[in-house]
Amino acid sequence: MDVHPEAALQVWRRNRKNLLQFMNSYDAAQLNRVPDGFSNNLIWNLGHILAVQQLLVYGLSGQPLHIPQKFVVRYQRDTRPEGPVDEAEISEIREWLERTVPLLDKDLEANRFGTFRPFTNSAGFPVTNLQEAITFNNFHEGLHLGYMLSIRKFL
Repeated sequence: MDVHPEAALQVWRRNRKNLLQFMNSYDAAQLNRVPDGFSNNLIWNLGHILAVQQLLVYGLSGQPLHIPQKFVVRYQRDTRPEGPVDEAEISEIREWLERTVPLLDKDLEANRFGTFRPFTNSAGFPVTNLQEAITFNNFHEGLHLGYMLSIRKFL
């Protein structure tokens, strides 16, 4: 198995740039607004993207996450916004969305990943190895970008 799936990583890097540009287009009030008919907001989706990437790639590989545990607790699957996210946490999410890209590159180069705990996600996709986790993560981040594009129409 190719443990450094460059094509999938290129997609991920580009998508993260797109997400950051998107994030930087809105102020804190807009990022926090939950429009009628929606169960979350832009900042929750961004935090969720961050938490799930770390859980998929690092958690299932038995590696420590790079992000603080508070992000996992607040933004993992089956959570919803608990209230407004302040400017400090918005900045921290932005920073981690940027920082996790070179960190994954560095960890892949160092062959940090070994074992992987397979699972089948809620969409029915089996994820059996690191490459599949990275590929599924791209799908997941794209799905949430789609949600975010829908939310922004109501801001």
